[in-house]
Amino acid sequence: MNSALGPAYVPDPVPADSRWESPVQDPLREGSAGIRWERLINLHEGERFPEHTLAVLAFALHARKRGWATRILPPVEGTNAVPDLLVQRDEENCMSRSSWAARKAPAKWRNQAALNNARWLCVQPTPATRQRLAGDCRLDHLSGVATDLDTLVHVKHDDISDQTPLWLESW
Repeated sequence: MNSALGPAYVPDPVPADSRWESPVQDPLREGSAGIRWERLINLHEGERFPEHTLAVLAFALHARKRGWATRILPPVEGTNAVPDLLVQRDEENCMSRSSWAARKAPAKWRNQAALNNARWLCVQPTPATRQRLAGDCRLDHLSGVATDLDTLVHVKHDDISDQTPLWLESW
């Protein structure tokens, strides 16, 4: 199936206006379909991996604050890659997987990159892990973008706008 979001994206029956959040809405707000705590708990082992669950929600919040639309656990088919989040702004669509693993995983990265026109999207907890994994990707000749939650959350909330960068590195 081909769509604006790429061949792996599977539209679901939830209307777009109830699925996509405005940049400043709360991801846990009742009635925000697709951005619910239950979705991460039930479909992504959220209770087993609480740090990862928090990272996905925090990244979604910061992406929306910076003007990106988000969808947690977007449906995909034809791949083993399971993206944590779809982020979209203008014509740019990105399926992202946040990772707390500080180890090389080139096969996994390539599966994820296949969802993003051969570009890997990396969300890490700290600048050090972001830089290390971005460097590993460069060595494996895989293009991508990266950010880290530590840097994102240290920007003063009132200073964040749709002009504030979400991705801190690009290669």
